Amino acid sequence: MIYEFLAGLKTSMEQHSRELKHGALFHPEGLKGKKFTGDIFPKIASNLADGMRLRLEKEVSNPMPPPDVYECGNRQIVDYVLRKGRKAEFFLELESLDRAQLYLFWEHKGISEEDNGNKLWYYYGTLANHHDLGWKEEIPRYFVWLLILPEHKVGSYPIWDVSDYELFHPSVKKLIYENPFKFYDPLIKTAASKFLRQKHEFRPFGTKRWITKRLTEFQDVCELVFITCTGDRLVMSRGKDLFSQPKEISLPIDWMGKIRR
Repeated sequence: MIYEFLAGLKTSMEQHSRELKHGALFHPEGLKGKKFTGDIFPKIASNLADGMRLRLEKEVSNPMPPPDVYECGNRQIVDYVLRKGRKAEFFLELESLDRAQLYLFWEHKGISEEDNGNKLWYYYGTLANHHDLGWKEEIPRYFVWLLILPEHKVGSYPIWDVSDYELFHPSVKKLIYENPFKFYDPLIKTAASKFLRQKHEFRPFGTKRWITKRLTEFQDVCELVFITCTGDRLVMSRGKDLFSQPKEISLPIDWMGKIRR
């Protein structure tokens, strides 16, 4: 089904070629007034769900395990959930150009809990709810992140990794603007791969003992998937492959009506 999802996303974007300005709204101009995330992408998500005969819900609460047991926060607000009947097939998180940065998938040592922006802990919390049989919170078959990272030079935009999280020196911003895809895509996937391979603690319901499991063991239950939009193509990388680049699937986007020079 994940291949159908990728193909459907490509088709939905192509159907909105004119509104996306043939990919120009992936750039900093699309961030103003949330033109891309607020105006255009909800239509793309709706078309995707219709094409797959799934029901679409927006901004869905995904409760985390009790904070006195797991430290994953209280809840996640999932951007889009695609359901077959009542069953959630996909959680879809959209990260626009200014959000597709390392701080959302990695935290440096010593960062406080309130300043930690690593959203992969929501994925862990979702798995913990599933593993702990005392909790009935739903779990999707696929937990998908869509990253908007153009594979060419763009104008300036906020780099929170520099200004807020101090993961990079300010001079690195020039490198990022030259090619956001080449800079961020491998870093984010390396961080996610490490997260999956690490041992994480789970506490079975009704017990006080903790056990450890690697999140690689859960990829047949709820697979972590990244789809990166470079502007001209979609690149899908899967958790079951530990985001190995040779195993990625790439689909070109055919911007309908685009005048080719």
